[in-house]
Amino acid sequence: MTTRLRPIYSAFCLIAALILAATSFAAQDGKRLITEKDIFQFNWTANPEISPDGSQVAFVKVSVNEKRDGYDTALWAVSTSGNGEPWRLTNGPRDSSPHWSPGGKRLAFVRSAEKDGKPQPAQIYILNFTGGEPWALTSMPKGAGGIEWSPDGKWIAFNSSTTAADMAKAEPKGERKPGAKDDARSAAKSDDAKPEHESDVHVISRAVYRNNGSGYLDPKRVSHIWIVEVPDAASETAMPKPRQLTFGAYSEGSVMWSKDGSTIYYTSDRRPESYYDLSEDELFSVPVAGGAPTKVLHINGDLQSPVLSPDGQRFAFRGSPNKPVRSFSQSDLWTVAATANAKPTNLTTNFDWEVGSGPGGDQHPPRGGGRATPVWSADGKTIVDAVLKEGASNLYRFDAATGAATELTTGKHDVFSFTASADGTKFAYVESTPTK
Repeated sequence: MTTRLRPIYSAFCLIAALILAATSFAAQDGKRLITEKDIFQFNWTANPEISPDGSQVAFVKVSVNEKRDGYDTALWAVSTSGNGEPWRLTNGPRDSSPHWSPGGKRLAFVRSAEKDGKPQPAQIYILNFTGGEPWALTSMPKGAGGIEWSPDGKWIAFNSSTTAADMAKAEPKGERKPGAKDDARSAAKSDDAKPEHESDVHVISRAVYRNNGSGYLDPKRVSHIWIVEVPDAASETAMPKPRQLTFGAYSEGSVMWSKDGSTIYYTSDRRPESYYDLSEDELFSVPVAGGAPTKVLHINGDLQSPVLSPDGQRFAFRGSPNKPVRSFSQSDLWTVAATANAKPTNLTTNFDWEVGSGPGGDQHPPRGGGRATPVWSADGKTIVDAVLKEGASNLYRFDAATGAATELTTGKHDVFSFTASADGTKFAYVESTPTK
């Protein structure tokens, strides 16, 4: 027994000696080692959103709330000229996801207000740069997110798991005329309607039943696409009424407006418990005026972060084919025509590095997130995306016809969130290193 413990004891003594030596060296150098309380001083930059004209960047500042044992998020802005200090746009403490309107005069963002000391479902707010306080655009019982402005800046598409029954229950009593036809009120009486007291008992019938951070999943409650008109200012009488565009048992994501604003594209996997099967992603379209969705594309593999070209004729996306079956397949940059049954083209089939990826680690902001989707140039001839190479992530420009790659940023860092001005000539991005 003593003989077996001796190597462990020796290793422990060596580690202790190294720690003492490092502490002594730090003290002699006039510095100190990091402690657990230093996290209270940490700040992170997240979700940079450059304005359409490229003159300023809105971003999320993430800080630690020592008293509440959590993180606070607020919106800030900074000029791209390099002159002047950043300035605060909102007070927080739970503001995120800034999105400029096409004209650059308004900023939509997501805020989770507080009631009786508890955070409420996040809603979309509007900040007018002509003056005034931010005002709520939505009041969805189950919250709203995934903001996408229409090309003319008059509408916002968003995602919500709110149902018609939820809307009917939240509607003030006496607002509707007696005897009037009310689909939402009828829906409240359907099987989807929940009792006043919701049971805390969870019946698990699926392999994937909860997510880290969001808790238990409800397969009967999925995220659908809604649209809402954006008035010039907050109304003193009534909030704009959102309209649901998609329905059914499956969630939708990657929402995009067509260039003329008449159609919304989105991705959806319409297979129950698809995590058992190989990836087969699909792209759909639905008229903004309402109607049945149409399947645009079916990909035998991944279809991640699709982005519509400036002329509205092609999509760029990240992905990899589902065959041959591998434990890992490198993600490539693809393009495909925006027509039914079109065949996608792999632009980076001869490119050695992974597109749309980066090194993993804990240096990313713990809140605030940010977008990092491929960016088309204004003429549609090139596409910019992040590339993972030798433990670092940088921006590359790819020829949309040949796939020829040009490195735009260099360095041993992680470029994990980026956006571009409307003409695609100026980028804002966040980079992270092991120490900054």
